[in-house]
Order: sequence, then structure tokens, then C-alpha cells
Amino acid sequence: MPSSIIVNGLRIYKPGIYGTIDASSLGGKGISNGNVAIVGDFPVFKHGPSSASDVEPLTFLSGRAVKSFANRKNLLDIAKVAFSPSTDSRVPGGAASLTYVNTRPNTQASSDGYAGFADEDGTDCLALYSRLWGPEGNKVLVKMSTNADDANALDVETYYNGESETFEGLQSGVVAELYYDGSDLTANVLSVDNSSWVWTWEIATTFVPTGAAQSVVVSPTEIVVSNGSVLSFKMVDGAAGGTTGVGSECTVTVVGLDELGAAQTVVWTETAPASEDFGSGAGVYRSTTDKWGRIDSVTQTTTDVNYNGTVTAKGTAFDLDTADFESVGEMVSLIDQNSAKGFHADGKSPQIGNIPAAPDTSEDTQAGGVDKQTAVDVQSPATCEIRADLWYVVTALDASENVACIQDSSGVKPPRFMGAVPALDDQTFLYGGTQESITSDSWDDALRSIEASDIQVVVIWDDTITYLKKGITHAASAALAGYERQAWGGAPKDKTITELYTGYSSLCNNASIALCGDEIQISDSKGKSVWREPMWFALMCASMQAGTSVATPLTNKRPDILDSRQKWDPVLDVGTGISKGLCLLTRDSLGWKIARSVTTYMEDDNPIYSEVSSWESAITSVRSLRASLDIQVGNPVYAGTAARLPTTVEGILDRQVSAGIIKAWRNVVVEDAGDSFPIGYELATVEPLNFIPVTAAVVRISSL
Repeated sequence: MPSSIIVNGLRIYKPGIYGTIDASSLGGKGISNGNVAIVGDFPVFKHGPSSASDVEPLTFLSGRAVKSFANRKNLLDIAKVAFSPSTDSRVPGGAASLTYVNTRPNTQASSDGYAGFADEDGTDCLALYSRLWGPEGNKVLVKMSTNADDANALDVETYYNGESETFEGLQSGVVAELYYDGSDLTANVLSVDNSSWVWTWEIATTFVPTGAAQSVVVSPTEIVVSNGSVLSFKMVDGAAGGTTGVGSECTVTVVGLDELGAAQTVVWTETAPASEDFGSGAGVYRSTTDKWGRIDSVTQTTTDVNYNGTVTAKGTAFDLDTADFESVGEMVSLIDQNSAKGFHADGKSPQIGNIPAAPDTSEDTQAGGVDKQTAVDVQSPATCEIRADLWYVVTALDASENVACIQDSSGVKPPRFMGAVPALDDQTFLYGGTQESITSDSWDDALRSIEASDIQVVVIWDDTITYLKKGITHAASAALAGYERQAWGGAPKDKTITELYTGYSSLCNNASIALCGDEIQISDSKGKSVWREPMWFALMCASMQAGTSVATPLTNKRPDILDSRQKWDPVLDVGTGISKGLCLLTRDSLGWKIARSVTTYMEDDNPIYSEVSSWESAITSVRSLRASLDIQVGNPVYAGTAARLPTTVEGILDRQVSAGIIKAWRNVVVEDAGDSFPIGYELATVEPLNFIPVTAAVVRISSL
């Protein structure tokens, strides 16, 4: 076989010069900075009972967004501190985003099972769930009523915490109109819901005594049959005591193709009087086992010269499974392709292409499908007006700030208020919102839920040492997931420095967590001066760290506080506190400022582990390098890969120096270990300027 080369995945045999471009050394993902998570007892946020997957952290980009979700004072006070932690010009901002993570298991209040919001048949069609979890959701009131101006429309009102929202005139209107206007078929009936659309037709021949045998052939031009469907037949006398001859026959002969496309002829014969189906009753359809893909002709014959009854053939034109279609618009389009044969489906709404043909179980709302209608006459001039009111209501309520609406799995019709004459109304408080005790396991689940999240700073919103120490293990786990981060926490108030050291900082003793001990007085979200525990100071420090560039020390930066109090002298004793691994406040003539942003690490005087900013410099360097090299994973390993990779790493580290993430680097080493390439490098982190010793040498200096 001739030789060849592979270029861009293609094997090339034609001689020539072929070039490729490799820009992978410049690729990679950027990193975020300034995202803060606060983890603690926030029972209005979801924390299911089973695992971390049942915990739902919620992220906000502003205090206004927090207020829109839950106008709860404690959440707004936290948001105010997080987004505006400092008045210092050297701290340009606060948290880029704030994520609340709830450690308390809870359940969600809902109207599920409330009979008042069922459809006209008493079947559950939708359920409303409070967007706030836990007992707080039980305070949400929901009212539904028939719209005063249009009985087909629905009004929904929700009330919570003194505020209300109104959704008026909810209805889809007619989204499609279906009908048959051909001449060959004698009856057409349609049934629709969110699982299937079934359109059946009939060919009925009424025989009048003529003194001779009769035969009627229906042309094939207007017959549509659903592939694989069967036909049914029935024979009925025209009147009681009719003149049907004993032993006479009525026959239906159908010619066409079977479901696989082979020619097929089926003959159905009924001998009179053969059963109770004769007489003046409605008769009973008898189905054949033969399946059809096309019908070319239907011939109905009677040998009874005196027969005064009817012979009817019944078939299915469309039997559409909604699961086979993306939207109602697709189903309407398919049917209307047969308009030349008299089967019409006219779209009446611009939203028809947006309405899922069936409830979308991949979405939280599960909304979709059309409202159920059964056995609707669609033989012209009769029509079937298809609506999707249930879908519309569920979709419209997705905009609610108080409730989430879900289409019930058995829901096929809209709430009973729509189309009600006289008008109806009903209301209920949501119910079933509960909360459980916080446990070590629930804390673990909460922290695990954000391990692989784009978060750089975590605040442990509890002053129990057991939970504060979980910030350390969490930082280690998050680093393994590729998201290095710093944790902050606050000790209980009214503790001495000795008590803080003995019961808290010495038990942490880790670079991944910084501990605060001062109480602070701040202006809350309503402008009132309030005293807050040290965990609030920890939140303020965490947010100041998030609001400054990487490796910026908080030393001498001024938080946005009115006052502070502690059980030590904030000037004379602050050095002792720093030596005990505490981030404390001190005071000068201009007011309060952070004495030094240290971690709880006290194993030795390692300046990287003990300084928050230096540790941030180191972990950000690793996080940035990992993100930038991510594009390399999955590439083939060539002979030159090991030689090229150091250049790539050096370029990334150079950019880290330019960005101020690290001070300097050297000695990049890349080892070729087959399918892995261990990388090592030395770096100088950005360290804070903590000390400036001044030495004054006293000498005699002549004035001449």
C-alpha cells in the first residue's frame, strides 16, 4: 500500500505540502474571581432530605435580586454587607455574586392535592409550589377566579409578606381549528389530549328497498388511513320490524395495501338476522384483525332486495402519539398535509410552534399538550377548536416570584374556573412546608453541593467550632474538584483572646480558614443601626477580599462599620490576637480598620500559610494554571509534546505575573509519564507589606 500521512484527521495519499495550525498553547479557560458563598441556616432555600443533590444553592448578583426572591430582612442584611462591605477607596467593590446555601433540611409548601384547583372533572391538573422552602412557604396565599370580562380566561393572585402579584386574563385562546369538508366520508370524529390525537371517519351506506341487490363503491380520493390501523364494520336495520330477509347478506369489500405495503383485499360479510345487532338499535362495531397502510376502495353490497338498513365502515385517519412530535405546530402541519382530501388543520396562534406536543418532563413545569376533548364532531360545518389553556397557565405562572407551577401528571384539562358560567373563585394557603434539625450530615451535604461551583470565598455562617472546621475539609475537597477557595468564619461574641485561641483558632490551625472575633455595629438593610456577631465581620472581610484584586491584603483596609466592641483592647492587645491566628479590628484617629488579614495557621511562621492574601495568591495560581491547561486534556501525546508543554506553562505563569496573581516564578519542570504529564514549578506569591523597620543612625553633622 502506498505511504500516507494524516492531516487534521484525514489520511492523505496525494503528494504535496500540507500545513496545520496548532494554537493550543494560547488556549485555555479564564478564571473567575470574587464569587462568595454563605453557608448556614437559611431554610427558605431548598435542602432536600437525601443528599447533596437535593441541596439547591441560589446565586444572586445584587441585593435587589435577593429582595425579588425573598423580601426577608436577614437575607437582605447579608446581601447589603456582601455587596457593599467597605468605604475604603482601596476596596473598589464587594462580592461579584452571592450564593446562599442552606444547611437545614426542609420541604416545600404546595397546593398539591387541593381539590379547589382541580379541573371541571375534579381531576388534579396543576400544583402550585412556594418558591420559598420550609415553613415560610406556608404563608403564601393563592387565589384563582374566572376572569370577569372573559369566562374562558383565568385570574390568579398570590400574596406573601404583605405584597401581592396578579396574573389576569390567562388563556391560550384557540391555537388550531380542525375539520373535514370532503364529500365521500359521512362522519368524522376527533379526540385530543396531551398523549394522543385520534381522528376517525365513517363511510355509511343506507340501503332503500329497490327490488334488486345493491352495491355502492366509495372512491379512494378522500380516504386517509393511519398506517397499521384496523377497520371496523357494523350493520343496522333502519326500523324495528323491518323487512330484512332471513339469511340475506350485507358485505363490505376493502381493497388497498397492508401496513408493509403489500396488496390486500378484505371481505366482511354479515348474515341477517345474525345477532342482537339487528333491529332499530345503534348496532355494534366489529373490528377486523387486518392492518392497513392504504385504502383504495370500499365497496358495500347487500343481496337483500328489501333491506332498509345501514352498513358502515369505520377507520382511523390519524392516530398520533404526541411523544413523536416536538410541538403542537408539527402535529397540525402533518394533518394539514392532507387538506386536498378534506382533512384540515389550521393554525390559529403564533405560539403554536412553541407549545410542546406533550408535557416536557425535562422541565420543572412539565407543561405541554392541548386540553382534552373527546369525540368532537369535525364533519363540516362542525369544527374542533383546540386550546392549550393548561399549558398557558402553567407557563405564565413561571414569572411569579411567589410560586412555581407544575402541570400534574394526570392533568389534561385546565382549572375548573376557565369556561365556568356562572363565574367561580377559590383560594388557599400553600401547605406542607416543614424544616428539620441541622446535623453534621446536613452540613456536609450543603458544602458538597458547591464543591465544584465557581466560588472563591466561602463564609461559614455558624460559630460552632464543629461547623467552622468543616470549612477546612470543604476547601480541600473543592481543591480536588478544581476550585480552590478560602473560607472565613466568626467565633461567638463575648470571648477573650485566650478563649478564642483555646476554643477556636488553635483547633482550626489551617491556611484555608480565617477567623474573626470582633462584634460590629452596622446599618442594616432598613438603615437601622444594629450590633452583629463576629460572623458578620467575617462576611464583611470575605466580601472585601472578593471585591479586591487577587493577593490584596486587607491589612489597614476600613470596613463599612459604625463601631466595634470586644473583650480586649483593640490597640494594645491586637498584636497578641494576630499571633493567635485571629483577624481583628484596630482603631486609629480615623476610625476602625482591619489590623491584619491572617489565617488560623499557627504551626510556624510560614508567611504564605498565615497570610490570607498570600494563600490566595498561591491557590489562584494553581487554579489559573489548571484552567488554562484544561484544553490540553484529550490531545494525543506526540514526541514533541513534552518539549512544547513547558513553553505553554511558562506563558501562563508570565501572564499571572502581569495580572498580579503571583510575584514571580522559576524552574518549570514537565515530566513525560505516558498518559500523564506531572508539572512542577516554583513561585513567589504576592506577600503583603507588613513591616517597615526604620533605623535612625545618630551622627554629628556639621552645619557648616
